[in-house]
Amino acid sequence: MATGLLDRDTVTVPMAHVVRARPIAASPAKKSRSITAALVFLMGCVTLMMTGFAVIIPVFPQRLQALGLGPEMLALMEGAFGLGMFLLSTPMGIWSGRIGRKPILFISLAGFIVTNLLLAFVNVPLLFIPLRFV
Repeated sequence: MATGLLDRDTVTVPMAHVVRARPIAASPAKKSRSITAALVFLMGCVTLMMTGFAVIIPVFPQRLQALGLGPEMLALMEGAFGLGMFLLSTPMGIWSGRIGRKPILFISLAGFIVTNLLLAFVNVPLLFIPLRFV
């Protein structure tokens, strides 16, 4: 009983004919610097976002109270924010895989800044919830 693999002749190739490719890799120092720069960039983005939250969240109750709105509106606004993050985090992750992380981070930061500025100037209560969702 013989198998098809064993019935065939073995082919030998001299080592002189074998082409070996060397992998091209960045130097460890350059790779370390790029990782450090990326981490500093991400820490800056997170710091900017958290600073925005720390400045805005304590101001919302007074602003809503001045407009004659209660804590229910604040709860709806924060719920809309959480829902927006839940629904849009997966598409943003897919886009960051396709486009790149930096453009998506810049778009996200720009959107965060624009919506917070709009929240500062809008006096229509029904616009608070969609703005906070975005």
